[in-house]
Amino acid sequence: MILTPSRSVPVADIALAVLFAACPLLEASLIVDDGFTWWYLAAVVIQVVIVAAIAWRRIHPVASFLVTAVGFIAYGTLFTVSPVNLGVSPILLAAPLSLWAVTRWAPSTAWGTAGLVLALAGSLVNPAVLGAPNLADSPVTSTDRVLLFGVPAVLVTGVAYAWAAHLRAGEERLTARAAAQLQDQRAELSRELHDVVGHGLTAITVRAQTALHLDDRRGALEEIRDTAAESLADVRALVDALADGTVSADPATVNAVVARAGGGVRVRGLTPEEVSTAARWPLSIRLALVRCAQETTTNLVKHGDGTGSLAVRVRPDHFTVESRNPARRGERGVDPSRAHPGEPATVSPATASPTPAGPAATRPGAPVPRGLANMAARVRDVGGRFTAGEVDGLFTVAVVVPAPHAPADPAPGPTPEPRP
Repeated sequence: MILTPSRSVPVADIALAVLFAACPLLEASLIVDDGFTWWYLAAVVIQVVIVAAIAWRRIHPVASFLVTAVGFIAYGTLFTVSPVNLGVSPILLAAPLSLWAVTRWAPSTAWGTAGLVLALAGSLVNPAVLGAPNLADSPVTSTDRVLLFGVPAVLVTGVAYAWAAHLRAGEERLTARAAAQLQDQRAELSRELHDVVGHGLTAITVRAQTALHLDDRRGALEEIRDTAAESLADVRALVDALADGTVSADPATVNAVVARAGGGVRVRGLTPEEVSTAARWPLSIRLALVRCAQETTTNLVKHGDGTGSLAVRVRPDHFTVESRNPARRGERGVDPSRAHPGEPATVSPATASPTPAGPAATRPGAPVPRGLANMAARVRDVGGRFTAGEVDGLFTVAVVVPAPHAPADPAPGPTPEPRP
């Protein structure tokens, strides 16, 4: 996977380049102190090139690494053949920084592997470890040189590579996960568009073609009108789902949603037959089913005491969602007619429908939680009925929504308690 390099020089790399610029300046000071030699001048030029490569390690990681590698090979060669002692320069720290950059940002991970091999070789095969001629009088033995210079260089190289590889792998996992999620969303959107637009237009086309051969076309035109209205409602529901950041309206997800209510709550989910029935409903009804299950579960978890019941049922002509949990003292009624998005329902002792449980429901005039207010509005928009409040000491949320070809407003009745 390719990680896109930066298009501008990062401030951190500019700061590093400025910091490392002190190295050639220190090398140049030897010319002032000891007099001019071509060896000192060559060392200054090589270090300037390495410093310039540091500034470009994020924009062009491969080119920066190659320039840095060639620079250090030249510097090592110069150190070996120079008759004067050039000393140990802090510029050596640019090597692990270059390896880190090429491992993390190069288009291919092969560059990081190649850089690791080259850096490990340079850590052990260099004048400081092998002993340059100008160090012949040094009392340090070859074993000491390996321990002093070789082993630390290998450790620093390994840490730089491992750190960069770990960061790169994490970024690639996040990128792959985001790409998979995007692909799933596109596939789901494609399915919904096919169901919403394709099925509706197909039905309209078939009825229109049939109407051409009928003497009485009024009935066919009325069916076309009704089908178009249903399709338009589904398109609006799809747009609303996209605006909320999700398109999911799959009845198969309901059981996973209500399972989050907790182990102390008796849960009744959907059977495979009920899922199959709901899957044939228009998007607006399926979306209402999933959203009502989500919000009812959330309300039960947030405002309940960990006990109670939650039941979701699907019938050929409607679905119901009902939750019960011990009511809190002082809870009052909510007027579902006030439950519009952006205008929370208000608590009033005069209303027939009690309020949802929660701190906001303990005093008259307190706002209903926005989640339940939005759920009431969604249920109303699809022709259903929503009630919430205390019934026989239990705070109850009840939703009944008609499915296509059902009565516009099925009367909600008591649903059996879910089995433990």
